[in-house]
Amino acid sequence: MRVFNIISAISLFLALLAAPVRAEIVWDTPPVSCAVAESPFAVGWLAAKPQPNGRPLIAIVIDDMGVDKRRSAAVIGLPAPLTLAYLPYPAHIQRQVDAGRAAGHAIMLHMPMQASQSTVDPGPNVLRTDVEPSELTRRLRANLDAFTGYDGVNNHMGSRFTQNRVGMDSLMAELYTRELFFLDSATHPASVGVAAAIAAEVPAVRRDIFIDHVENSTAIAQALAATERHARKTGAAIAIGHPKDLTVTALAAWLPTLRAKGFEVVSVATLIQHRQAQVMQAIAPP
Repeated sequence: MRVFNIISAISLFLALLAAPVRAEIVWDTPPVSCAVAESPFAVGWLAAKPQPNGRPLIAIVIDDMGVDKRRSAAVIGLPAPLTLAYLPYPAHIQRQVDAGRAAGHAIMLHMPMQASQSTVDPGPNVLRTDVEPSELTRRLRANLDAFTGYDGVNNHMGSRFTQNRVGMDSLMAELYTRELFFLDSATHPASVGVAAAIAAEVPAVRRDIFIDHVENSTAIAQALAATERHARKTGAAIAIGHPKDLTVTALAAWLPTLRAKGFEVVSVATLIQHRQAQVMQAIAPP
């Protein structure tokens, strides 16, 4: 039985309610600008660790891993630790996941979820708001059992499903049982992902920056600069990109510069650990 700190939960939920959205939240359809938002989080099973040397933390997540094998392999070759979010349905997915882990990267499962646009197909076993509870559970478990070796889950698309509290509660019940965290990719500003995670005692964070929804070198460079600014201002930033040639090229040049600039590149799980430690220190009695 895990012990959940009620005071921490209340503090974190209040932080979630107060967190301002600083720019446009990105939807499933690529927007004109990137999104920057506060990162609320939940206390859960991850062991707390002190922040390394007080450096601002940056976690880089690469979504949609596994379908394009050539570009996914190029991502694996980037400096670790990145957090690689693999879709559950590509062929030989376990082999690809194992290669990512062997290269020193953290692994997440990229869960297909229903988008607002009916013409968008997130893939097989997509989580939808209009299926029976038993079918939703079947799809959830089929996806979660697709491969092993991951620490958490984030949504693939999901601008409709992440607004549905009943569906997100079902997801969180499975994540709690499996001791996994949730990263809300924040594809819709009304997502209830973090609130559902807090209620279920599931560790959770929210994406701050999208790197490459505007697919040109200038926009990607601006997004990486925004990631640095956000990390310096708040102590941490989570940025999401995709296995695209321009993104891989930009990250290959940018990642090696971060330590000299005073940043620490960490996995999403490690970022949650540090955030948990900060909250526990803040509420500890004198």
